[in-house]
Amino acid sequence: MGQIHQHLVGVTQNAIMLEYIPWIRDIVVEPATVNNGFYVLPEMLGASTEVIPQYFDKYRIR
Repeated sequence: MGQIHQHLVGVTQNAIMLEYIPWIRDIVVEPATVNNGFYVLPEMLGASTEVIPQYFDKYRIR
């Protein structure tokens, strides 16, 4: 998932490709951003996986 892997790829010199999954942008506080084909690394601390609380109920499997 690019949302997490962007951090790993950002510090790996020989990483040439990373999958981009745009639908996840809607559910996380600081979504991964791609500009001109390159990930823009986030500025917030953490793994960029903080989910906006309202989406837990929307996507929860019951």
